[in-house]
Amino acid sequence: MNRNLQIALGITIALTGYAAWKEHNATPDEPVAAASPAAREVAAESQSPPASPERREPGSAGQAAPEAVDLFPAQGWAPPAPPAPKHPPAPAVPTLPFVVAGHWRDTTDSYWVLNGEGSQFLLCHKCDALGRVVPGDTLLTWRLEAIEPREIVFTYLPKNTRQVLPLGEMQ
Repeated sequence: MNRNLQIALGITIALTGYAAWKEHNATPDEPVAAASPAAREVAAESQSPPASPERREPGSAGQAAPEAVDLFPAQGWAPPAPPAPKHPPAPAVPTLPFVVAGHWRDTTDSYWVLNGEGSQFLLCHKCDALGRVVPGDTLLTWRLEAIEPREIVFTYLPKNTRQVLPLGEMQ
């Protein structure tokens, strides 16, 4: 390190130490220096009442005190709470949970197999197969209304809303 820098560093450390020691040893009852005559005049003028009401300072007896403003309000790390909804939105009707897995015909009836919510359902008009679903029966929260050539019609029971499962080219 350069010799001049070492000397400057030493002087800086010494002055910092002296200032800290002086502040630590200072007594709070030290006498205040006598004020100059000009300072006494300014102090006397500020203590006298104002000459006219137009020159009143804010916060004087003639005016209402201004409201206190909290310049540093308490803050937290959490994001502000979202505003409460005015009214809860109406629950939407879910989409049909069924898809067509298969279709076949015999001489008496047409059969449809649907997959939905982890189960398979056999739909027909008038068959006597075990576990069949015919129009009027319910599948979970859906009622089978009709099996038509191009679509299967369901009603969502909680909202009493009709929905259609199109069959497309399967006939």
